[in-house]
Amino acid sequence: MLLMVPLWVMAQGGGQADAVKADPNYLWGEGHGATVKEADNNALADLMSKISVQIESDFTIDEREVNTAEGNDAQSTVSNVVRTYSQGTLKNTQNVIVSAEPQAVVVRYIKRSELDKAFKEREELIMSYVYSAMNAEKVGRLDACLRSYYWASCLLKSMPNASSIKMTVDGMKFPLTMWIPEQLRTVMSQIKPEVTRVEDQEVSLLFTYKDKPVTSLDFHYWDGREWSNIYSAKDGIMQVEMMPTTPTDKIQIQYEYEFKGQMRLEAELEKVMHIFKSTPYKEATLTVQTGKKSEQKQAMATLQAAVSNMSVATHAVQVAQPKEFAKTVD
Repeated sequence: MLLMVPLWVMAQGGGQADAVKADPNYLWGEGHGATVKEADNNALADLMSKISVQIESDFTIDEREVNTAEGNDAQSTVSNVVRTYSQGTLKNTQNVIVSAEPQAVVVRYIKRSELDKAFKEREELIMSYVYSAMNAEKVGRLDACLRSYYWASCLLKSMPNASSIKMTVDGMKFPLTMWIPEQLRTVMSQIKPEVTRVEDQEVSLLFTYKDKPVTSLDFHYWDGREWSNIYSAKDGIMQVEMMPTTPTDKIQIQYEYEFKGQMRLEAELEKVMHIFKSTPYKEATLTVQTGKKSEQKQAMATLQAAVSNMSVATHAVQVAQPKEFAKTVD
C-alpha cells in the first residue's frame, strides 16, 4: 500500500530538509527506500554514523576491552556505543519526508545540543550509581555497593572524554576512570571471610567488613566440582555445602560484582556490556583457610561481640542474634 503525500507537503519537506542541512546546529542523516519506513530507518542509520564520526576523536578505546565474541571490533566500537543511546537517551531525533513512495527519501536530524544532553544524562546516571555505591557501603550492603560501582564503570566506557569526568573527595578531584576501580579493589580487599564451623561437608562462614558483620554480600564458592550459583550472606553469615569427599580445609570464594542477570533491567547498560568485555578483579577471588577449632571459636566470638555491641543498628538491617550458632565449637 502506497503512502500518498501531497506534492505541497513534499515541497515543504524538501525546503525544511535543505534548511536543516545548511544549519551547523544540526546533525542529519538521509535515507532512501521503497517505503517511507525503510527510508526513515536508513536515515537514522546514516545519522548515527555521522554522530559516530563526530565524536570518535573524543573516545579512547582500549582494544583489549572490546568484546570481539559479540561481533565487535575496534573500528566499529564507537558507532556501536552510539547505538546504545539510540533507543534511550537519543530519542529527540526528528524526520522530514522529502519524497514519497515508491522512491521515498527521508531526512533524520538532531540538534547538537540534544546530543550533548544525551551524554550529560548518561553522566548523571553514572554518578547516581556512584552515590548509590557509597551509600550502600556505609551500611554494609556490599552486594549493592559492588554492583553499583561496577555498573558505573561499565557505563563510563560509553562516554566521550570519560577521563574528564571527576569525583571530588575531600576537596581533591579524581578521574572516575581511576577512582571507581580503586574503590572496587579497596572494598573487596577489606572484606574478611572466616570459617566459624565445619560439620561434615557443611561449612559456616562469617563475612565482616571493617570489623562489622556485613549486612548483605553475594558470592560464589567452589564446591569441589564447579563454581556455585550466587549465595547471599545476610547479617554476616552463610552456610555452604561441599561435594562429598571434597576437603573442607580450604574454601575458594568469588565475590559477585557484575550481576549480569540484573543488567537486563537496565537496557542501556546491557547494550554497553555487549560491546565491552567484563573487567576482572583479582581481589574478588580468594581462599579461606578453615583453621583450627580455636580459630573458628574466635571467629564466632567476633560475630557475637559485634551483635551484642550493636544497641543501635549501624547497618541497614541490624544483625540478629544468631541463636543457631550459639554452640559452634565444643
